[in-house]
Amino acid sequence: MLPTLGQDGRWVLGARYQVVLCHSDDSWRTTELTLTVVWGESNQNLLAVAAARGAGTPAEATADGRLSGNG
Repeated sequence: MLPTLGQDGRWVLGARYQVVLCHSDDSWRTTELTLTVVWGESNQNLLAVAAARGAGTPAEATADGRLSGNG
């Protein structure tokens, strides 16, 4: 969540994971992990907004989830 975006700073996913395990010697190891998104709501562009902020690019998400520059 990015608090400065208010409700637009929230992205919720409903998903399921599929995990493939391999047993070798006395331990188990994860060999595959797949995330399948079942549903999503709010700002699906939130990761791009966070990445832009991390790169020092002034960007915010609009209400429809698109990025807009602020400079």
